[in-house]
Amino acid sequence: MFLPFFTLGLYFTKEHMNNLLTKRLRIPALILVVSTCAYFMSVGNPLKDLKRFVFGSSPYSAILEGTQAYGFLYRGGLYILAIILSLGCMYLIPRRKMWFSYVGKYSMSVYILHVFVRDIMKYTGLFKEIKKLPEQYMYLAIPISIIAALVLGNPLFGKAINWISNPLKGIVNKGKRIYN
Repeated sequence: MFLPFFTLGLYFTKEHMNNLLTKRLRIPALILVVSTCAYFMSVGNPLKDLKRFVFGSSPYSAILEGTQAYGFLYRGGLYILAIILSLGCMYLIPRRKMWFSYVGKYSMSVYILHVFVRDIMKYTGLFKEIKKLPEQYMYLAIPISIIAALVLGNPLFGKAINWISNPLKGIVNKGKRIYN
């Protein structure tokens, strides 16, 4: 489900991003992100019933009940909304290197390793315990996700994933790794 975003990240160059992310759109981006967060906090998560659809854990016929032929349109609409919100967030990101910039450099390790963390949480019953908490505790998911990205995206894990992905590459092309 997240492959389109990684593909966009892979093929978008720095020039593409500089052309797309102009300073004049920072205020509208801020308004979009803040209003979306306020909406989710006041109304709740409108996508809650679509989580099986969003994460691809069920076929369209099990979720869309009679409208599964239009599933690709629903998914396309969700992708468009996600891209618009992602761009809104990107407009707010500083353009200079920060102390946490390494996470972007090693984002593939976050992508790969979060599956193991999620599975451990699932099979130990931690998710069931979290679901018993009042809904307000769900807001803790954001800072916890940030901490997880900082931990899983650190250079130690990033370099390990790099080596696992191609251990001979370091010998053949010394100094030229996936993560430079």
